[in-house]
Amino acid sequence: MRSARRVAGRKRMAVKRRFVHVVSAVAMTVSLWGTVPVAPTPVHAEGASGAGEYLEQVNGRLDVGGSHACAVADDGQLFCWGENSSGQLGVGSTVDADEPVAVSPLPPPGRAQAVALGSSFTCALLVDGAVSCWGTNNYGQLGNGTTDPLDEPPTPVELPAPGFATQITAGEDFVCALLGDGAITCWGDDEDGQLANGADGDQTAPPAPIDLPGSGVAVSVSAGEDHACAILSDGAVTCWGRGDQGRLGYGDTLEVEEPTELVSLPSPGTATAVAAGSRHTCVVLTDGDVTCWGSDSEGSLGNGGASSADVLSPPTPISMPGGLNALVIAAHNGTTCAVVSTGDVTCWGSANSYRLGTGSLTDAPSPTGPVDLSAAAFAVAVGSSTVCALVGSEVVCWGGDSSGTAGVGAANGNALLPSDPFDVPGANPVVGLGSYLGGTCSVQQTSGTVRCWGLNDDGQLGQGTSDSDPHDTPTTAALLPAPNNASMVDGYMEHVCARQTGGEVACWGLDQSGQVGNGAATSGEEPTPVAVTLPAPGTALDVAAGYAFTCAVLSDGDITCWGDDSDGQLGNGATTGVVHAPPAPITLPSPGTAVAVDAGNSFACAVLSNNTVTCWGADNNGQAGNGSGSSADVTAPPAAITLPSPGTATDVQAGLGHACALLTDGKVACWGDDIFGSVGNGPSGSTVSAPVLITLPSPGTASALALGWRHSCALLTDGSVTCWGHNSGGQLGQNDRTSRDAPPAPIALPADAVAITAGEAHTCAALTTGEVTCWGDDQYGQLGDGAANGDFVTVPDQAVALDDRPVWIPDFTPLPPARILDTRATGVTIDGQFQAGGTVAGGATLELQVAGRGGVAPNAEAAALNVTAVAPTGTGWVTVFPCGQPRPNASNLNVVSGVNVANAVVAQLGTDGTVCLYASVAMHLIADVTGSAPASSAFTAAAPERFMETRSGAQFTTIDGQFEGDGQLAAGTTTELQIAGRGSSPVAANIEAVILNVTAVTPPGNGYLTVYPCGDSLPTVSNLNFVPGRSTPNSVLVALGDGGAVCLFNSTATHLIVDVVGVLNVASHADAPSPRRLLETRVGLPFVTFDGSYEGGGKVPADATRAVQVAGRATNADARFVWLNVTAIQAEAGGFVTVYACGQTRPNASNLNFSAGVTVANSVLVELGEDGDICIYTSATTHLVVDLDGVLIDGYAPIS
Repeated sequence: MRSARRVAGRKRMAVKRRFVHVVSAVAMTVSLWGTVPVAPTPVHAEGASGAGEYLEQVNGRLDVGGSHACAVADDGQLFCWGENSSGQLGVGSTVDADEPVAVSPLPPPGRAQAVALGSSFTCALLVDGAVSCWGTNNYGQLGNGTTDPLDEPPTPVELPAPGFATQITAGEDFVCALLGDGAITCWGDDEDGQLANGADGDQTAPPAPIDLPGSGVAVSVSAGEDHACAILSDGAVTCWGRGDQGRLGYGDTLEVEEPTELVSLPSPGTATAVAAGSRHTCVVLTDGDVTCWGSDSEGSLGNGGASSADVLSPPTPISMPGGLNALVIAAHNGTTCAVVSTGDVTCWGSANSYRLGTGSLTDAPSPTGPVDLSAAAFAVAVGSSTVCALVGSEVVCWGGDSSGTAGVGAANGNALLPSDPFDVPGANPVVGLGSYLGGTCSVQQTSGTVRCWGLNDDGQLGQGTSDSDPHDTPTTAALLPAPNNASMVDGYMEHVCARQTGGEVACWGLDQSGQVGNGAATSGEEPTPVAVTLPAPGTALDVAAGYAFTCAVLSDGDITCWGDDSDGQLGNGATTGVVHAPPAPITLPSPGTAVAVDAGNSFACAVLSNNTVTCWGADNNGQAGNGSGSSADVTAPPAAITLPSPGTATDVQAGLGHACALLTDGKVACWGDDIFGSVGNGPSGSTVSAPVLITLPSPGTASALALGWRHSCALLTDGSVTCWGHNSGGQLGQNDRTSRDAPPAPIALPADAVAITAGEAHTCAALTTGEVTCWGDDQYGQLGDGAANGDFVTVPDQAVALDDRPVWIPDFTPLPPARILDTRATGVTIDGQFQAGGTVAGGATLELQVAGRGGVAPNAEAAALNVTAVAPTGTGWVTVFPCGQPRPNASNLNVVSGVNVANAVVAQLGTDGTVCLYASVAMHLIADVTGSAPASSAFTAAAPERFMETRSGAQFTTIDGQFEGDGQLAAGTTTELQIAGRGSSPVAANIEAVILNVTAVTPPGNGYLTVYPCGDSLPTVSNLNFVPGRSTPNSVLVALGDGGAVCLFNSTATHLIVDVVGVLNVASHADAPSPRRLLETRVGLPFVTFDGSYEGGGKVPADATRAVQVAGRATNADARFVWLNVTAIQAEAGGFVTVYACGQTRPNASNLNFSAGVTVANSVLVELGEDGDICIYTSATTHLVVDLDGVLIDGYAPIS
């Protein structure tokens, strides 16, 4: 039986999102001991690619030192393994570890974004730019002013102004930090001038920054054993420190105590990445080739081995295998490795300890063929004897393992070839659960790994074998067919099915009735997962395992079922016996398509695309929910059943003979077999033939459901869990075995739950800690606690020993659009609050509760809203601001009489999680929430502050008197608006991007506005389209350009207002590129998209939905939500547009409201569908234009 999720209406999607990434074309380094680049000043180098940008920033999460290694998990927790004689693992002891162990708590804010390792010490770059170091300290390399060693992370070092770092790198016994202003400071051992301060004395604390030549501003730094090199803002390279073997690249072997020269690089003369090794240096040039200099005694320079003589200056570049571009590079101890554009890793130089990954001890003077990895690599790090690569969320290591540096749990000398991948704890939380008779399965977030435990008599563990033994701890991963990962898993009785990440379906276990779906006419067991061939279009949105049958929702909304049909459960209108492979889809009632399905004992239920529910199959216990009282089988999906108000549902779950629906308002309705109280409506009886509303404990609403054989569970919206019904095994979690006929008080869980599943007589929950806890019957080890002894566990016990345990703290969480305010008489909100309240009077302020509603966390710091002014009675404006603060001199919407206007607003939450909406004239107001940011987020929201106001007059002022009263801007004007350094709390110089509210005020003609980073070329798209005489606002996510400024181009004359409403700081991670057009329905030049696809075709007809591919086309394939500008042009009638993730049910919300013939644009923050696409629905015929303004990546810094 399936996992249920905490996001209403999104049954099997990831529950929590990792925090936002800033993607930029940056100079990148991984060095000898570990260079850690984190969003330094962008270098817009020629030849940079999206894939390169993604790989460049991920490297800081992984590093290898002398004999230890560390990795940053997705939640910012740090894990280390290997030698610990100096306390370098940071665990409070000096005991070695041959598997990853969690570092002791980091100093506040407690999360790392990168790590750098020296010979026997470790430094962490925290998400706020602070640096903490521990381990050996004989030269003061820990930076705390002493030479005393430490075995736990201490208080951060005191960095010189501006006081925070964007990158760290560690040499053998010294550290360098790239500061937020592009300066570099180094401390520790200075015997060879590696601190670049003009002297030879060690420094036990970070000194004043060094003087750099050339542009004087660095974007990357790499520390070698006793030397260091930096890439400057113009792509030039400078080096300092020990000069033996020519490692500095200046044509001699002299020591350099102060960098005054630039290294003369071969054409094209600029670099994108640098790696300082022990006795040599390598850089990646902007054309993707590599040049190396210094010692070549082991082939370290990769030049083919014509001579082993030292090379004193950069020679002719070498090419990577297959002519591919190098993206990142790492070097140490005579070995060099690079990640190339395919994600392959190639190494050359010293093969000592098998560091080349080829299984050979023969040195290689040229780049070797790719290391045999299981998937594309995102990062590589070279240590003294070990090399590690980050592959997905897993780490693969090869080479020396004498101290456990390979991290695989068996410190046994050398590993000839790359190890099997091992999960970094915390990088891969459990996001999905499924249950079968006597067993449980989990799905990991990033890797998609499926692990099962419990009964295996028919091969339910999916490992190719079967046995009668209890398996009471999670097994190794199920052997899924390609692509060997899953997004959800479901089981029943003795078979299990998984939906894979590409929509493929695989099943395994008992196949006596064809339920595995492999087409075999023979019955038996199938212990190895087999790919199921689905009817067209061949992929699924959902899969559900029932008793001896299986159903899937296809990606076009059809449903197909196979297996046992003795009670009509296959829905084909008959009882056809046994069907061994998925047949043609069944006929569903209006509207004819489904979004979810679940299967019970001999019946199934589906949520249709209009959020109604239909059930078919056995009806002996009223499980069809039609109220008829008949026990006759229902052999085809009938008309939708009647649900309690509001009459619609987002999910349905099926048990042995009962079912429950999660209603769209968060309430729960159940029906069917109630002999043990599983329906939950009070005194138990035999049958409830029509849905009845259940009373849940506080807060009274649920986000997910899970049904066992005769018990039911709800995941409440506050993260708690309540279960009711049969309790023979203690599966209700109430510390007894007494059945309950109504939902009791929530179970005492060790943490909030994010997913739940229920088996025959056991229950499990995935927690926010990434752990899983189970309770109930443990006869077959299904609780996973290592103690299968037939005892009952009546309360949640110890956590299941999975390898992946994060604390999940996203920096910005996208949410399915949810209406939280609608003052119209017909208005309906998600929870019935703030609806139908009537017109907001002119001059009035409405206080709106946001936190705790629509998926927004109770402690959220900010929320993304779409605010619409409906039927305003005059010319005016709306200001959204945190309640409890003074109303600012700023606006989010500007309105004219009778015209509906919408705008995306990112609002800081005020008192008790509220926002205040001020209306200057009477109007109705609508607000839909689309995302939220937690406290201590890398995203910082603020009350709006005016940074530009071109109108003149006492009331038309800016926050500081700059950029005000300059008059209407002439057509074709480009304004350079300074952002950094301004505001009541000045915008910091290291800010990557800002969210602006931009308004064109009373323009005399039609036109558009484009906002982009100063220094970039003017893109051929727009952020704002305006019409004569009407003030038009829009929100814009834009990266800061040269000098911290943004440029605004207006095509025709207009006044402009610009308010700053939020910033993404240097530790946040969102790509704010120059806009790119993704969709253009108009025909002919100049109406084109950036890549020629999704253009032309004419207006989108009324009541139609257009799907547009985004991920892998205009963004990295791992993008999870995006910031768009959506424009409706030449609409034939008034209407609205809704943008949402394809594969989801279209929400009752709008992103854009338009009138006939009027061009209207609005910004939209939207999650991508599972295939990386968005769906755009229009209620009226119109042209549509969609521009990409920002990319918010699913993953923790610095992946993107």
